[in-house]
Amino acid sequence: MSTYAAVAFGSSLAIIVARHLRLTLGHRRERRRARERLESVTTIADVTTEGSLARVTGVIEATKHVLIAPLSGLECVAYRARADSRTQPLIVPVVSMKLARFSVAGIDIEADSAELDVPAVPLFPSPEQRDRYDAFLARLGLERHGPAFSGGATFDETVITDGMRVTVVGTVMHAGAEASGDYRSSEHRWKLVGDREHPIVIGRALD
Repeated sequence: MSTYAAVAFGSSLAIIVARHLRLTLGHRRERRRARERLESVTTIADVTTEGSLARVTGVIEATKHVLIAPLSGLECVAYRARADSRTQPLIVPVVSMKLARFSVAGIDIEADSAELDVPAVPLFPSPEQRDRYDAFLARLGLERHGPAFSGGATFDETVITDGMRVTVVGTVMHAGAEASGDYRSSEHRWKLVGDREHPIVIGRALD
């Protein structure tokens, strides 16, 4: 290898490593921000009014149907799947997020967006995995080695499954009333909700 080629190879490798670190550090920042929100919010047991932020800790129970995560094929109640460029991260990564209704410690969780402090699941190379990558991108008219992805596409997916023990933060709303005698003694139940402007947070159990 000539000196010029060696220098060019070294520069390219440094750029790839730097961009990989940028992507990795970005994901770590996301999780750190989610963790800070989880730790800064009071428990739902201390809430007395609607509209407050609160957290609940417990085991996830799917309430109706489960989702199928597009990259791993795992059954889940929530997922965030992403594709990015291997050597030059996209300004706006390709992201798909979906949440089903579920409950934690008897509290219903309803949201269409979430911040996550949960490690990504491993995605092992295989023909089936490749097919899932292709199907994920095909819906957007993209290809793994198409012009949108410099150096090819790279993928990650975070999956929240039934039975996982987590802490969830959301906005407290009434979930209706449970009669415990007559209307004067009916007990209001809470639920946690979130939307794209005020997403819920799902993370590893705090307590």
